[in-house]
Amino acid sequence: MITAATNAERIRFVGIRGWVPAALVLALAGVVLPLRHALAVATDPALPPASDSSAMVPLTGVGVLGLAVAAAWSVSREYSTGTHDVARLLQPSGWRWVLAPMTVHALVSSVAAALAALLSVVVVALVTPDDRQEGLGALSAAPMVARAAVVAVFVVVVAVAVASVLRRTGPTMAVVLGWPLVVEPLLSGVPAARPLLLGSAVPTAICGPSGVPDGSWGSVSAAMAWLGLLAVGAFGVAATVSRR
Repeated sequence: MITAATNAERIRFVGIRGWVPAALVLALAGVVLPLRHALAVATDPALPPASDSSAMVPLTGVGVLGLAVAAAWSVSREYSTGTHDVARLLQPSGWRWVLAPMTVHALVSSVAAALAALLSVVVVALVTPDDRQEGLGALSAAPMVARAAVVAVFVVVVAVAVASVLRRTGPTMAVVLGWPLVVEPLLSGVPAARPLLLGSAVPTAICGPSGVPDGSWGSVSAAMAWLGLLAVGAFGVAATVSRR
């Protein structure tokens, strides 16, 4: 059953301290980088006032990418070391052993992203002077915090799917890191390619207050639906490959 597969994945995740990368991302995107942003806004009048969306910039960039990398590395490591193949002897159904790590990593990443989003707003609000704030507060940021958690789930599902298909740490990291850091900058100037910018445009459209500045998405819901559809498609591909 899927419950047994998920429980086995949870035990392995805790046993190898899989939560440590999520904790590091939480500290970096929820405290360190927002604090740096708050200090810059407080000391440089030329910068725009701090807001909910600006406080979450580290999360939509470094934070989400860090969670995706951590999840992909953990799953690909299980394939590389043979741990995943041994575990599948207990439950040979391929799609369950794709869904199980997706479920565990998605839940952990969702919680880490929500906490990081909330922490970033709180840190910036505490450090930035009142006259350098604009619409900054935990209550007003609640919708963005919730959307950040959903973004983390979808992006991590895609990352785990990549790891489940490639099954080697090197190629997996090349894709998960290479896409946002190398490919996306090359495509950023092409308007038709914005739906493919998973490390920048899509998270910004979902976590921001009103979508991507150029309006290419039209609404936050459209960006959310696209990312969800991509996650479902990635799971389908990974589940199909896992049967081989």
